[in-house]
Amino acid sequence: GEWAPGRVVGGLRWLALALVLVVFTQLGIAATMRHAHAGLSIPDFPAAYGHFLPDTSPEALAAINAKRIAAGEPATTAELIWLQMAHRGVAATIFLLTLALAWRCRRVPGLPAGARRTCDLLVAMVLVQAGFGAWTIWSNKAADVATAHQAFGALILLFSARLAFRFFAMQAGTREESLEISGATGYSRASA
Repeated sequence: GEWAPGRVVGGLRWLALALVLVVFTQLGIAATMRHAHAGLSIPDFPAAYGHFLPDTSPEALAAINAKRIAAGEPATTAELIWLQMAHRGVAATIFLLTLALAWRCRRVPGLPAGARRTCDLLVAMVLVQAGFGAWTIWSNKAADVATAHQAFGALILLFSARLAFRFFAMQAGTREESLEISGATGYSRASA
């Protein structure tokens, strides 16, 4: 088939693996946020308390928590605010990695059409995921929206891991073929 071993995928396998690792890290950050039971530590988006980077000085944090408690929300900490900022930063990294992967997939000659389609699908999924993330904040963490955001993150991990696995399998087939050819001709690095 088109995904048969023996096709040269170059650095695509490492880019795909990097995407898998960053998505996995993102899911860990998200789980940590969820299990802190602090609600939304940053209630606005794309800003963070009205700024590009939030002020988490003791004075600013006291004012933030006074407003949160008056609104019936749990208090937050500087650590939880920066954890949510990390979630946003890693999301941007995932978006850039996915774009880079899709761009590289278009430039590797002889790459299966299915690989290109999967890379394009990943870009679309990441865009939808970003929309779910923003909507989660704008809806004050509505359960159905937050669940869709979480589920889509898992799907992105699945599709990126499957793609990375296939790229590594294809490249491994290339190495096996070159070893078979060198063995059949009696040529080896030792005899060179």
